Amino acid sequence: MTHFSSLPLDVVICIIQSAEDNADLRELCTVSKAISAIAQPLLYYEIDLEDCDTVQGALSLFLLTRTITNSQEIAGWIQCLRIDAVTTCGCDCFFLGPYGQIPRWKSEGKYTPYEDEVKNFSIAVDRLEEIYDISEFQTTSNSKPNVLVALLVSCTTNLTDLTIHVNRNSLALLSALGQQSAAGYSCLSKIESLCLTGSAKTTPKDEMNFDSVTPLLLLLPKLNRVWISGCFGAPKSRLDDIRSKRSTKLLLPLTLPITHLSFTKSCLTATNLQALISACKDLNVFSFTNRRKSYSQDQQFSPVELYSALDCQKSNLQDLRVCLETDSLAQAFDWDGSTYGSFQECTRLKFLELDERFLGLPPAGLPDSLEYLVLQNCQSSIFDLLSYLAALVLTGTELTSLRTISVYAHILFPGGMLGLPLKGATDLMFNKAQRDLVALFLGTEVTLRFESGLLEKTYLGYEVAYEHGYIGDYGPFVYTENPMTGPEIVLK
Repeated sequence: MTHFSSLPLDVVICIIQSAEDNADLRELCTVSKAISAIAQPLLYYEIDLEDCDTVQGALSLFLLTRTITNSQEIAGWIQCLRIDAVTTCGCDCFFLGPYGQIPRWKSEGKYTPYEDEVKNFSIAVDRLEEIYDISEFQTTSNSKPNVLVALLVSCTTNLTDLTIHVNRNSLALLSALGQQSAAGYSCLSKIESLCLTGSAKTTPKDEMNFDSVTPLLLLLPKLNRVWISGCFGAPKSRLDDIRSKRSTKLLLPLTLPITHLSFTKSCLTATNLQALISACKDLNVFSFTNRRKSYSQDQQFSPVELYSALDCQKSNLQDLRVCLETDSLAQAFDWDGSTYGSFQECTRLKFLELDERFLGLPPAGLPDSLEYLVLQNCQSSIFDLLSYLAALVLTGTELTSLRTISVYAHILFPGGMLGLPLKGATDLMFNKAQRDLVALFLGTEVTLRFESGLLEKTYLGYEVAYEHGYIGDYGPFVYTENPMTGPEIVLK
């Protein structure tokens, strides 16, 4: 019988790499020193500490920080990190002394750090104090995790992928670390992918705003993919001010190497977008989803302003996804493609996702490179729009690369996308409307896809509209066949 350790090294590596979770890797680390030497770097490659608001999560954060401050080798193995820099352990299972001194177990637990670990931990805290005054970022609610997060991030010098839950306070902390990276230190200097998530429970004073994000983006020299959730824009960006005041020690880039930029659940002004998009050297992917609540137009850019902001990237964009609709009818923008140009100038664009009413009829010119078109929040009948697109495809002169069109209904306009009446809508009408739309593309290579569960969504939409009487005089949706059945074409 062949022993595991006698297998060829490349076979052993393949087996270890196929481990499904960290529990398997931890078990492999106990097999032998040789196996541990292979499995341990994989175990520490990706760390998830997004549950710091629990006792176990807070303890895990401290223990990991203690480990990497005592082992540069282990710290170098961590390349992907997901962490919460906002919430604290509700049970207050440990505390930090003044200026982040050594945590001491407050409960009746038996953990006591070794003397050399305490010494190394203290050295790490002292080194952190040289970067900035830790007391500036300590508050009654945030001091404990902020210091540990700062230690963890500052010690993981090979970190390339960072996902972090932040507020304004912890963003300032990250920017302080980023300044050391720009000045020649290794902290954060290798970050390529950054995901910042703002807290939905923070007060306006602590929320993540655009002006607190841009300094950090400017300080990461290798950053090329950015995801930001829950960001708010200030009336006027300070991006130019930040650049004009840069220190000779902080070599800020004149252009950002960002190729992928995504905002979700955010509210930004045209000034914010223009400054950031124009700073990107080669932006291939841009995505924006509006925060799901009503904002006045002076707080949120319009489609026209977005088109203008993207003008400098029209030869670079390959993927554009923009959803500005909310669950409110307060906003009423128009996408005037005839005045502000067409998408035909985006010669590399392959994926386009927009709110249906912003596309217009006839729609602004679409490029021949387009392969996927997604229409979100469809409020009124899309038959005429799809008929126009189908005619272009059938002629063979335009939209030659188009392969898929996906459509999604607006939750406040049940049946509107399919042209169903406010009263007397039935499942037979629903099925016929779908078949008529699909028939438009018969004989072409274009596949029309409807969102999954559209029939049920339409039924429930009519029920809510009928009960609450909003947006017109709705009647109930009537089933003449078996409930929730019919030739519905689903979006896979």
